[in-house]
Amino acid sequence: MTQDTKADLSVLLIEDNPVDAALVGKILKKADMRVRLSVASTLTDGLAHIDNAAFDVLLLDLHLPDSHGEETLTRIREHEPRIPVVVLTGNDDDQLAVQLVRWGAQDYLVKGRCDHRTFLRTIRYAIERQRLIEELDDVRKELSIREASYRNIITNSMYAIVIVSTDRIIRFVNPAAAALYGTDIANLPGRPFELPIRIGEMLDITIPRTIQPPIMAKMHMVDILWNGEAAYLATFDDITERTRARNELKESELRFKTLAQSINDAVISADASGNIIFWNNGATRTFGYLEAEVLGRSMTCLLPARCRAKHQREWREVREQDQPELVGKTVELEGLDKNGHEFPLELSPSSWEIQGRRYFTGIFRDVTERHKAVRELRENGLRFRMLSESLPIGLFEADAYGRCIYTNNAWQTLFGVSFADSIGASWKKWIHPNFRDEVWDEWADARRDLSRYERKFQVQPQSGASLWVHFIASAMMYDDGIRFIGTVTDITDNMAAEIDRNNLEITLRHSQKMEAIGQLAAGIAHEINTPVQFIGDHTWFLLDAFGDIMKVVEKCESLAAACKKGGIHTELIAEIDAACEESDLEYLKAAVPTSVKQSLEGVDRVATIVRAMKEFSHPGVDDKTAIDLNHAIQNTIDVARNEWKYVADVTTQFDADLPIVECKVSEVNQVILNMIVNAAHAIEDKSKHNGNDTLGSIHITTRGLESVVEVRIRDSGTGIPDELRSRIFDPFFTSKEVGKGTGQGLAISHNVIVNKHGGSIDVETEPGVGTTFVIRLPVKAASSAVAVQNAEASAE
Repeated sequence: MTQDTKADLSVLLIEDNPVDAALVGKILKKADMRVRLSVASTLTDGLAHIDNAAFDVLLLDLHLPDSHGEETLTRIREHEPRIPVVVLTGNDDDQLAVQLVRWGAQDYLVKGRCDHRTFLRTIRYAIERQRLIEELDDVRKELSIREASYRNIITNSMYAIVIVSTDRIIRFVNPAAAALYGTDIANLPGRPFELPIRIGEMLDITIPRTIQPPIMAKMHMVDILWNGEAAYLATFDDITERTRARNELKESELRFKTLAQSINDAVISADASGNIIFWNNGATRTFGYLEAEVLGRSMTCLLPARCRAKHQREWREVREQDQPELVGKTVELEGLDKNGHEFPLELSPSSWEIQGRRYFTGIFRDVTERHKAVRELRENGLRFRMLSESLPIGLFEADAYGRCIYTNNAWQTLFGVSFADSIGASWKKWIHPNFRDEVWDEWADARRDLSRYERKFQVQPQSGASLWVHFIASAMMYDDGIRFIGTVTDITDNMAAEIDRNNLEITLRHSQKMEAIGQLAAGIAHEINTPVQFIGDHTWFLLDAFGDIMKVVEKCESLAAACKKGGIHTELIAEIDAACEESDLEYLKAAVPTSVKQSLEGVDRVATIVRAMKEFSHPGVDDKTAIDLNHAIQNTIDVARNEWKYVADVTTQFDADLPIVECKVSEVNQVILNMIVNAAHAIEDKSKHNGNDTLGSIHITTRGLESVVEVRIRDSGTGIPDELRSRIFDPFFTSKEVGKGTGQGLAISHNVIVNKHGGSIDVETEPGVGTTFVIRLPVKAASSAVAVQNAEASAE
């Protein structure tokens, strides 16, 4: 090495022995570099040197006038922790070396026992070790930042996350997982993990919960390192409410990156300057950039140019806040993808700190479809207003105290007021005094219970005579309080014609039956078409077969005529053999009887369907007649086949000794039909909700109970919510979607069984599991309600 390329070395020696200090000076002079040596005889003097100048290495005697032993090293480290320290000692002891390193020294030298090469090499090694320690500390700080980032992602993720040790003990759950289990987050760590462990597989599992119903979920599990130990990371997707696609988890160099990359939404982290430090696959799908294209870039690259200046101002304000207002909230903003396409985003931000540095993580979701839905909802609202203005019945919206928020033209015409006069006015003012207090008390009850209110009463329009109205209103809870939406229909003429009420009931019952028959018509046509087509195919076959057989018969007739004239006609015999072979006579002898038999089976199937339909739809008579209830139920099952065969399997368990029942046949048939159709609809709704096409089940049983017979119709459908159970037999009440139910079926069924036959109809249901309707009919028409109740008590 030349003098110009030699490095300088600044050394501080703290030594109270002048002889040892002089010896160190001589050794350093032999170094092949320029060495600046500073000497202090006390620890206090040495610390003052450290404050006034920078040193590459400190040579330290532990036994000084003002300090001794471990205290000397401790005070040096507390004063300047980054300077390399080499201890000068008179003892060559390995245990002493270990103890010195524990106290904070990089190495030690034995006075008077090492040459200048060993002395200088030890100093270089000490300096290099200190440099490596500092670099290691920096790496540890960076790893701590990354680990906190991924922990923050896991904690704030909308996905349920559970980390399980290899001995199947839950070590960590995030809030979403605690909510999924239906318990407090502190109750889960330390508990056994009772679900199967299948690495890399997507499993459909059931999560049992103590109080609430169990949760069905999809679970995916991967291997990770957790606190330095092997573990499993399980993510859960609740599929009881929705079905969503799972992203396969990818292996990563960092322990928590697997989770972040599996989230569908964009997860982006940024430092205090707004520069991107983390980017998951969801962000690539949302914005189109690869991770390498955005790391280190400003978040503003994801925003339209017109929004960037505002974003930078807001970002500065957020950084200056101890508790940023945006954290914990959801905000909407405009995003910009790689292709320059703008789209709406929903952002859920969070903030976290590591060693005094602030970082931000945001979960971004493309809400283009949501905005589209909002626009459609707004347009639907406009359509609703246009439709309501054209309705012939009064339509209104009112607050909890009856003050009108909206009225349509029919309402205004009915009460003789303008739109302006109706808005803000309570409709109580138009109630006839004879009904006002009673109606208003009932309105208050509906407001308290958030229930549906229905009543017929008289009103006094602004001008004109009193009118009878049918008033219906349903309570709904909005953000600003309770509102009622309802209709008012002028029924003055109907009320004046009270005598027509029974005719109206008959008409409604007939309408409901015709509705059911109309729904079944297409299915019956399809059921009949299949065997008719089958019969037609066989008939055409028989026609062709008859032609082939006739060819053979004609040849035989020719042979017979020739034989009558005498002689043996071998050519005619040959022709007969050829005709038999051409017609495949052996095949026809076997096939024709089979075809005839199958055609007759098809005819029998058509006859069965027609007979069942005829018996079901027979108008009947007002008087009760004795029937075989098992046979009537089987006929109804056959008639309704097209309603249930695509969604459920129907099974029966009929009591062979069931007594004959006296009843109105057509009306009881209608009740059974209502139950079967309702069961099929409930199973179909459940299949749609769960996203599968598995067939449900409808099971019908009959049995005799002393003076009554019992019919149970059980389905595996959606069940009936507790809050609706008391209303299912109310007229016009239905929980089905619009266009799929009139609300008359169960009300008419209740009237037929209870009022007309002195029987009972009850429901047993469990939401999400299914419903069982229990019908009990007296065996004899004269059986009283008391006999029915006694039979029920004995059955229980």
